[in-house]
Amino acid sequence: IDDILALYLLAAAHGVLTNALAPARIAASLVLVMMMLAAIFMVCRWLAQQMVKASFSIRTVYLLPVILVVIVSFGWLTHTLGYSQVVGGFFAELGLGEGLQSSQRNQLSRQLNGIVMVLVPFFFVLIGSRAEWQVLMDTGMPTLVAGLLMVAIGGKALGGMLGSATTRNLRQQLLIGMSMVPRGEVILVIAGLGFAQGHISHHVLVALVLVTIGAALIGPLLAAPLAKAEL
Repeated sequence: IDDILALYLLAAAHGVLTNALAPARIAASLVLVMMMLAAIFMVCRWLAQQMVKASFSIRTVYLLPVILVVIVSFGWLTHTLGYSQVVGGFFAELGLGEGLQSSQRNQLSRQLNGIVMVLVPFFFVLIGSRAEWQVLMDTGMPTLVAGLLMVAIGGKALGGMLGSATTRNLRQQLLIGMSMVPRGEVILVIAGLGFAQGHISHHVLVALVLVTIGAALIGPLLAAPLAKAEL
């Protein structure tokens, strides 16, 4: 949910910064987006339920390509309507997961993990290739990167701690918070979109890429001692 909200806030910021959207239109757009995403979720859940009833759905060798076609199709649909394809694909996947049987869902997750491992490096290379890394030598860049890294780590850790405050002790809250720190892939999605739209500079793009890498490295190092203590 937070990833979807972040992407929508980026779209709203783009509209405001380009004077393309007035506040009333932003509110109306939000309602429209919520209705569209709810429709995608329900349609995909229904499609998955129909696949479960069909005889071929038992064979996951046929199920995986069908699922991929549905996810990509709804991503293309939202992109065509002027929204991020990430949003359409994400909600399509949520609906499909709800409609499938648990055994099929687990099998598909294992199969999709292999595809993700192949495609993710290309995504990181694509984002990194857009940046002019010589800006790291400019005045103020180390301060900017360090500041954003502290905010990223502190914000994610605090969010995880607050979300588990009612059911966990302090050490477990810290472990949950630290475990959330490495999850920064959406930062790169937003950074890439913001840079493509001209709202952030090479300096900010490079800083966000480094923050994502730094959080991915620091998070496990901070979480490991807490996890061992729980064992």
